[in-house]
Amino acid sequence: MRKFIQDCPAPVARRKMWNALAWPQKVQLVLHSLAGGALAAIEVFALRYVTRLLSGSNSELQPIFFVIGGYAAIASLYKVLHNQSRALSYASVNAIRMDEMTNLVSQVMTMDLKYYENPAFMDEMEAAMDALRSTDSGLEGIYHRLFSIASDLAAWLALSLIMVSLSPWLLVFLVLAVLAHIYAAQLVANFRGKIREELNSCERRIRVYGERATDFSYGKDTRLFGMTALISRYFKDEIQRFLKLAKFYFGVDSRVNLLRALALVAGDAFAFLLLVRRVQAGMPLDWFVLYLSTMASLTLIIMRLGNDLSFVLREFKDVQTTYGFLSMSLISASSSNRFQTDVPPSITFENVSFRYPNTEQNVLEGLSFHLDAGKRLALVGVNGAGKTTLIKLLTGLYRPDSGRILINGIDYREFSLEDLRRLFAVVFQEVEPIAVTVA
Repeated sequence: MRKFIQDCPAPVARRKMWNALAWPQKVQLVLHSLAGGALAAIEVFALRYVTRLLSGSNSELQPIFFVIGGYAAIASLYKVLHNQSRALSYASVNAIRMDEMTNLVSQVMTMDLKYYENPAFMDEMEAAMDALRSTDSGLEGIYHRLFSIASDLAAWLALSLIMVSLSPWLLVFLVLAVLAHIYAAQLVANFRGKIREELNSCERRIRVYGERATDFSYGKDTRLFGMTALISRYFKDEIQRFLKLAKFYFGVDSRVNLLRALALVAGDAFAFLLLVRRVQAGMPLDWFVLYLSTMASLTLIIMRLGNDLSFVLREFKDVQTTYGFLSMSLISASSSNRFQTDVPPSITFENVSFRYPNTEQNVLEGLSFHLDAGKRLALVGVNGAGKTTLIKLLTGLYRPDSGRILINGIDYREFSLEDLRRLFAVVFQEVEPIAVTVA
C-alpha cells in the first residue's frame, strides 16, 4: 500500500522533542527525577528505622515520634519539589503543543486541494492531527509521561541499589524486568502502527456517516434517492470493522501484559525466596522489612514504567507522523514572478487533460478554448461534466496533468500562487461561512 506521509525518523523526532524543551524545563525534569528517587529511598529507610525501634528493648515512644517527624519533614520538602517541578512545566509543554498545532493548521490550510480529496491521504493525516488534539495524549501526553518515567527510573535505581546488598542476582532480575517491559511496549506500539491507518479510516468514515445521518440538509436527497438503507448498512459495516480491529488490538495488548505480569511475578518470587533464606539465617526484622517494602515498591514502579513506556511508544508513532507531515511540501511549485494585475487578463486552455488522484478516467481531456479580456463565458453541462473541475484548474487548486493554461499568453505556472489567486473570486457549491471577517 502506498504511503503518502513518511514518518519522521525516530532519532530526528526525539531530537526535535528534546530541543523544543527550554533549559528551565530540562532543569525541572532533572529535579523531578532526583526528588522521586530520594522520596522512594527515604520511605523504605524510615520504615526500617521505625520497625527497629518498635522491635527493640527500649519501649519509649519519643525516638519513634522523632523518626516519624523527621521523615514527614524531609519527605514533605522533597514532595513539594517533586510536585512543583512537574506543575511548573505544564504551561510550557502546552505551549509547545500549541506551536506545533499552529504549524499543522497552517500546513492543512495551505496544502493543495488534491490532498483534501484523497481519502488515503486524509486517513494518514488523521494520525498527524491525533498527536496534537489533546493535553493527555500525543505530543503533550509524552512530555507529561516523560516526567513520570524520569522519576520512576530514579526511584528504580535507588531501590535497586538497596536490593543489590541482598543479592547481586536481584539486580540482574530487575534489569531484565525493565527490559522485558520495554520490549513488550515496543511490540504493542509496532502492532498498533501497522493497523493505525485502518483504524483512522474506520473512525473517519464512522464520523462522516454520523454527521450525514444527523445533518438535515442531506435529508431531502437521502429520502428522494432512497439512500436510508444504504447509509445504514455502510454505517453498521464500518462499526463492525472498527470493533473487529479494536478487539484484535486489545487481544494482543492483553497477551503482552500477561507476559509482563509473569516477568514481575518471577522476580518477586526470587526475591522472596532469598528473603526467607536470610530470615532463616538470622536476618534482623528491620532489615527484612526494608527489603520487603523495597521489593513491593519496585514492583509498583516497574508496573508504572511499563504502562508509561507503552503509552510513550504508542503515541510516539503519531508524533513521528506529525513531524513527517509538517516537513512535507504540499503546495504546488510556483514561481516568484509577479503578475501585473492592472492589465485585464485573457484566458487560454491549450489541450488540457486532468484526472483526479487515485482514479483511472480523465475528467477533462484535450480541452482547448480562449476567452478574451473583458468577455463573459457561461459553462453549461450535466452534473459531473467537469465545470467545477475546470474552475479548480483555472484557480490553481489543481494543476493539469497535460496541456497548458495561459493568462495573457503566459503559462500560469510562471506566476506566484498568491498573484494567481488574487485574480479570482470563486463561490463553490458547498460553502461553510466562517464566523470571522474576511476583510
